[in-house]
Amino acid sequence: MTTVANLPPAAVGSALTTYLDGSQNWVYEGANQHIYEAVFSGNWGGVDVTSASGLPVAAPGSALSSFVDGNAISISFFGTNQHLYEAVYLEGGAGST
Repeated sequence: MTTVANLPPAAVGSALTTYLDGSQNWVYEGANQHIYEAVFSGNWGGVDVTSASGLPVAAPGSALSSFVDGNAISISFFGTNQHLYEAVYLEGGAGST
């Protein structure tokens, strides 16, 4: 899946979270501590959530959570400073907290 989505492999021991929003989505942590999302909606695609959101890298082995609320998609993880971060993608744009 990561190969066809053109994404790097997951870090050893990475958590995995999934959600549906009209597409199938899998979220994991890469060896570089970036959070990645593989997306299938008839074709494969991938997103470096860390780079797209501007958030800091995840703590190694961070817990992951994701959900859809209306037209907002939320992906949460812990940073290396033990703070909780949330990447929120809104229809037509992205945000982060």
